[in-house]
Amino acid sequence: MPFTNLSKSPDVEWLRDASVNLLYLDLSRWSDIKVVDDERVADLLRANPETRGGTPVSLSAGLAIAKRVGAGKLVMGDLLKVGSRTTVTAKVFDVRGGQRIRTTHQESTVQDSLISRFGVLAQDILNVGSASGVNAGAIGTKSTAAYREYLAGVQALNRFDLKGAKPHFLEALKLDSTFALAHYKLAVLVGWDNAADNSKLEHAQLAARFGSSLPARERTLVNALLAFNSQQWGRACEGYGSLVRADSNDVEALYGMGECLWHDNIVEPIGGDTTRLRFRGSWNSAIHMFERTLAVDPTFHLAFQHILDSYLAEGRGGCRPKDPSVLSADNGSTNCADTYATAIRRDGDSLLLVPVSNRDAAALARDVADARRTNARVRNLRQGREAANTWIAAAADEPRAHVALGRIEALLGEIESADTILGKVPISDLSDADVGRVVMARAELSLKRGRDAQFVRIIDSLAASHPKAQAATIVSVTMAALGRMSSLDSLIGTALRSRGAPPSMIPYYLAGPRIMLGVAGDGAADAERVMFNLVSATGGPAARRNATSQIAPTLIFGLRLARASWPPIDSLPDPRALPALALARHDTAMLRSVARSLDSAARVAADSGAVDDGASFVATEAYLALADTSAALAMSRIMLDKSMRQVSLFTQVGNGFVFPLFLYPRTLLLRADLEAAKGDKAVARQFYQRFLTLWAQTDPEFQPIVDRARKALAALGPG
Repeated sequence: MPFTNLSKSPDVEWLRDASVNLLYLDLSRWSDIKVVDDERVADLLRANPETRGGTPVSLSAGLAIAKRVGAGKLVMGDLLKVGSRTTVTAKVFDVRGGQRIRTTHQESTVQDSLISRFGVLAQDILNVGSASGVNAGAIGTKSTAAYREYLAGVQALNRFDLKGAKPHFLEALKLDSTFALAHYKLAVLVGWDNAADNSKLEHAQLAARFGSSLPARERTLVNALLAFNSQQWGRACEGYGSLVRADSNDVEALYGMGECLWHDNIVEPIGGDTTRLRFRGSWNSAIHMFERTLAVDPTFHLAFQHILDSYLAEGRGGCRPKDPSVLSADNGSTNCADTYATAIRRDGDSLLLVPVSNRDAAALARDVADARRTNARVRNLRQGREAANTWIAAAADEPRAHVALGRIEALLGEIESADTILGKVPISDLSDADVGRVVMARAELSLKRGRDAQFVRIIDSLAASHPKAQAATIVSVTMAALGRMSSLDSLIGTALRSRGAPPSMIPYYLAGPRIMLGVAGDGAADAERVMFNLVSATGGPAARRNATSQIAPTLIFGLRLARASWPPIDSLPDPRALPALALARHDTAMLRSVARSLDSAARVAADSGAVDDGASFVATEAYLALADTSAALAMSRIMLDKSMRQVSLFTQVGNGFVFPLFLYPRTLLLRADLEAAKGDKAVARQFYQRFLTLWAQTDPEFQPIVDRARKALAALGPG
């Protein structure tokens, strides 16, 4: 139990709770005894009405709690600071009879020696002398200051306060660079703050290197995290699983098991049957582990995030490794025999994720259709909203919980509610990465609410105040959607050259975003043809199908691109590509049929809350190719008024740089033209003005389309 600060001295108050952690680490070094860890003790105290809120623990309460977990011995203690001298007294009780069986104490006049005194105290509690090869100080540092910083960091991290926790861990390591547990927790933090930051692996490696003197449980946690950060999901799950089997209430192990199950994307046969596959890491099992973590320790809020991520996800990717032995330990993402995807569906109260080969587009399409038919997305989002509200109820002051709820509200199309929630999030309490996400989310919501000038101001401010952010994909994409392409052009060119792409391919990828924006120049069709010819050069049907697949983004979103002739494209299973195939074949009946089919799919997606992958836009373009302006107007209304309200505009909807955001200004202008042609001048004026606000500072190459919009607006007369 936490030791009582008899003198109420603030200099030793930190030792009240730290005493449990220090004694646990020292006592658990003996393999022939089992010690209840400090986190479990804290959970038990929170669950007991008599011991909540830091109230000193009475002997009767301590014995009752010890009996509850089946302990044979109970350790209680006192802290007494008089002048420079601190005395630490431990009292050992037999739980069954309640009698005190041993009392021992240690004294020190030096703060940094207090930690080592607990190591000696642990030996006295067990009534053993100093054993050969046993380090009396198992915490991993002799610096009291470093240990106190570590404790403060852990408390902040468990509250998901990444910004508040990081300085404490860094300071702990500044005071003691060999402090293994501080490296361990910093590796966990970095993984959440920036998953692409390689320092998470470096700190995990240092934790393993310096953690050889830690107790067996802590060494297992450290090594499991090292495997996790090395993307060896199987090995990580083996380590965490061994601890869960030993103690089903081990919070750190439960959380770690949930993490490795959630990230483990290996696809394996069920019972050796290669026709029946599953993801080795089950998201349902991961959710169970996270929920179990929160049930045992309601303050361990890191466990909330992947519960929410599971319900927010549209799908999941996977890999079947070439080497079957990989299934027992390592991640095989660099050694894939095949890659897989799934549309997330429902099986009662659970998620249904069945991996399908990415080569089987027809099967993937069936799963997507089934998910939409059963309204799976909205059901998942509503369940996620419940989890987010549970998080907020547990910690109303944690901004990340409110960010999660705002994100869910946005995906449910409740953009006013989402904007209100995110508008109240205290930005100063977030990490830099989370600040960027919230700022971009609020910008997106401004756009969806028709506050275009506010959207432009936010993006301009972000680019100006964080120049490095201009190289980031999300900022570059947003600037491009405003008709400013230089940052995205540079990003695309650099990415392609780094991958060794032939120079002749680069113009195609530069043309792609322009085609989506509806401002492709004269060379766009030529770039498309060059790309097709490069990929199909090997000859044969397979090469032609592959070439058609490579230019699918421009076939889909550049349906009315001025082409002297169509490349000899093949049929694709993607229904969005069928209008292009119909036009290439000059088959008007087929074009009318696929336009109606896409129209129906877009309406189902809008009604079911599913992400619109651009079907509504392609249907609009197909109707225009048929000169059916009434149907095109109806579809553009659904797209702007419903579909785009419930989709993240930064979700990729195809290979390459294909984002719904690129379609937004183009659809505004298209809507304005169609409303004007119908005679509804007021509505047309509104959408022309919105388009012109977004493209007020566009690049010179796009100025002709801006001039056309201005003339069309002027032709409507004063409003």
